[in-house]
Amino acid sequence: ATRHATRHVSPHAASVWRPCADNLAWTHDGIGLSTLYSKLVAAQPSLRVQVYSGDVDSCVPFTTTHKGINELGLPHHSPYQPWFASGEENINVGGYTQSYDGGRLTFVTVRGAGHMVPTDRPRQAAAFFERFLAGEPVATSSTARRALAAAAPSSGVRVDVTHGLVKLRP
Repeated sequence: ATRHATRHVSPHAASVWRPCADNLAWTHDGIGLSTLYSKLVAAQPSLRVQVYSGDVDSCVPFTTTHKGINELGLPHHSPYQPWFASGEENINVGGYTQSYDGGRLTFVTVRGAGHMVPTDRPRQAAAFFERFLAGEPVATSSTARRALAAAAPSSGVRVDVTHGLVKLRP
């Protein structure tokens, strides 16, 4: 039922899922983001919603999604800011995020991902999903501090930020 309501996919659609398949039977019922969000929050006031987009998605550009969310007219809870996914040797900007409506709605972009975010950037997708499920904000200064602390021992390592990639240099 959730799949049908949120994606407007017929329960009788193809039984074998293939990415970008052209055999999905779907219709648009005219419900826009504002109506859907309002109905979801009215039905469950404690519900948290996370909307994400790959920043190189040619099917649904993240700018369109962000514009649609801003048109809801919800109060901003946090500024548009980078979020980080830590790695072994460096810290990557995973994308950008902004939350609204007391933190109940969060918009997340994933850097370098197309339409299939978890397929294109699995590590970043896991990072923001885990934070969402844990009830944590996607981006916090403590997230960045923890990532830097894990990657940079306190032995005079220099942090170099270039094009969203944080490199640690001796």
